[in-house]
Amino acid sequence: MQKNSINYLKKRRRLTVQIIYKLLIFDENKEFIKQELLDGIQFEEKDEKIDIYIEDVVDQFENIKEKIKELLSTTWKWERIPNMTKAILVTSIYEINKDFSEKAIIIDEALQMVREYIPSENTAFVNGLLDKIDN
Repeated sequence: MQKNSINYLKKRRRLTVQIIYKLLIFDENKEFIKQELLDGIQFEEKDEKIDIYIEDVVDQFENIKEKIKELLSTTWKWERIPNMTKAILVTSIYEINKDFSEKAIIIDEALQMVREYIPSENTAFVNGLLDKIDN
């Protein structure tokens, strides 16, 4: 798969969301997640570029989490957001900050993942929050 193809980028985003979700479930234990990446447990085929990308997202996790907290209205708290939604937000904000793709494309992919992974979740929350991010 070409490293900049749409399928490759979607695969990378989805794998990252899964890893960040796991990070949230394991109480934000970064070292455990990094070790799994090094061991290659996460993927059927090892891709060093994806590993490096995910490791950078994991390293930026706390900064992105704080940015999300700043953007939340007074009626929302970080703890109230479902873990899968958090994982999608963290991955998407990382990509917007790094300018990997156009912001609209990143938001669209995030909304697709919300619909796929959390069908009961309203996409308006994710859309509104990601729209506030400056790249």
